[in-house]
Amino acid sequence: RREASLQRSQDAVDSARHKITHLKGKASELDASSDKDQSKLDKDKEQIMELEDRAGTLKEKAAEESDKIRVLQEAEKKTAKTLPQLLSTAKQDESKAADLKSDAAKLMSNSQQKAEAA
Repeated sequence: RREASLQRSQDAVDSARHKITHLKGKASELDASSDKDQSKLDKDKEQIMELEDRAGTLKEKAAEESDKIRVLQEAEKKTAKTLPQLLSTAKQDESKAADLKSDAAKLMSNSQQKAEAA
């Protein structure tokens, strides 16, 4: 009986040791898995920060481009407002040039007549 009791106690101790070894192995696996997860989390955080930086840079560029477009649109509006006046001035200048050309032709004709008469 005593040997049977000792054997059962020994079996219980062996079983407990086996369970402890098994649990230590699982704990080690979970620890390694946790380390991997933490490493992945750190990498993901770094990548998120890089993407946020890129997004900030792109946002700044978009704002600059928007400002450039607004400046160009304002310049276009100013040009559109002054265009009718410029066309009118150009027509007036063209008319003056035609009158001056006509006057010059008359003067040339008069000069030729005077030269022929002399």
